[in-house]
Amino acid sequence: MYIYLRITVDGIPKEMSTKRSWEPSRWSAKANRALGNKKDVKELNHYLDVLQTKAYDVRKELIDRGRVIIAMSVIKLLSGAEQRERALFNVKRKKEKNPCSIKK
Repeated sequence: MYIYLRITVDGIPKEMSTKRSWEPSRWSAKANRALGNKKDVKELNHYLDVLQTKAYDVRKELIDRGRVIIAMSVIKLLSGAEQRERALFNVKRKKEKNPCSIKK
């Protein structure tokens, strides 16, 4: 099974792939963590803990910036999509300012 991170804000859930999969027989739905004491279990659970901490950090960052918190904003920041969008916007803006620099 694939593992997803669910972000819920104001009752609206959004999901993001963790790009990890796990055997259902070795998964605790109640704890939302892998079961066991082996190295692979500890690594996955640590990864999920880090991802959860990053989600809380992103939420705090949005609050500090004074931005409205929606699940999609948290996911965009976590996945790096917002940075890619910003970089693309900056490239487009540079080309608009200096259209002669566009190579054919």
